[in-house]
Amino acid sequence: MKFFNWVSNFLMSLSIVVVICITAAQVVCFDNNWYHEEFKKYNVYETVQMEKTELNRVSERIIGYLQGSEKELQVSAIVNGKTREFFNQQEIDHMADVKVLFDKLLFVRNVSLTIFMITGIYYLFARRVGMQMLDYMPVCFGIIGMIMLLGVVVGYILMTFNFSGMFTTFHEMLFTNDLWILDPSTSLLINILPEGFFADSALRIGKYFGIVAIASVFLFPILSYMKSNYEKCSAEAKANMEKQKAKDRGKIYVDL
Repeated sequence: MKFFNWVSNFLMSLSIVVVICITAAQVVCFDNNWYHEEFKKYNVYETVQMEKTELNRVSERIIGYLQGSEKELQVSAIVNGKTREFFNQQEIDHMADVKVLFDKLLFVRNVSLTIFMITGIYYLFARRVGMQMLDYMPVCFGIIGMIMLLGVVVGYILMTFNFSGMFTTFHEMLFTNDLWILDPSTSLLINILPEGFFADSALRIGKYFGIVAIASVFLFPILSYMKSNYEKCSAEAKANMEKQKAKDRGKIYVDL
């Protein structure tokens, strides 16, 4: 039973952290305002010679496609004063691969949420509500938080020194083809989403991860204190109940 409690506490802690982290990444990736902040930063409007409203439709289509609300990625837009299909076939094929990754992330998030709910329901049905369900969660949160924090720090250091190398390695690990190698002279996609956009997005997501990691680490002492305080109060309450029972038994003997 102790081992089962350890596993269930760890799964419960890990699952909620995974849900929060993936949701944080989705918040960045699906934030159209963020795209346009980056467009301004990297002079994308001038580079591709598009009006803000036109590029806004393109970014909305990209977000909708990755979210699943748009079935097709292709969209017509006015580029350099001429109406054209915005994406070429290589870009469409590559973004189809990217969508598969996003769908997998969504699946992992939903599975993690399901695990969290199942473990929570287990405690409720086992009548282990309140602080009793936190037997090992303080330690689990502390371990997960420290690992995450270490990962964020190492990732930040690597990004600072060689983001291009990390970016290339990332693509080589996740994709089994070379569709992601786009030609800036023919690809509008790589011009509206330059490497700097991905570096800034990674930093923003990393900040969110760091916040989750620090919160998890701080939850360790907080939950430990709550657990010990609960156990102390429970012990005192139990002792008082025993004393009261003893007094009641004494009164009965006196009355007899």
